Amino acid sequence: MVEDLGPVGELLLATALALAEQPAALVVDDVDDGLPPDAQPPVWQALDRVRGEGPTVLAGCLQPPPPAPGLTALLLPRRSRDRLPAEEAAAREDADT
Repeated sequence: MVEDLGPVGELLLATALALAEQPAALVVDDVDDGLPPDAQPPVWQALDRVRGEGPTVLAGCLQPPPPAPGLTALLLPRRSRDRLPAEEAAAREDADT
């Protein structure tokens, strides 16, 4: 059952379902969210296999993936609350209380 899958299984199932439409690109966000460090390499390997089959894979994560041929990593700065627009910072403060 889908609800019995762990974080890795959920991510791989969602990826497989998205690939059923044979897209030119696949966007996966929060790849490492909820994954223990030892579970991350197989996920990155699976996404690399997807990329090897043709679609462009854009993946967002908190921790950079291990280096791999064909991988282009773009490291973006984290935005702190003091750098957020005023209305977004206020909304986050309200959500935290």
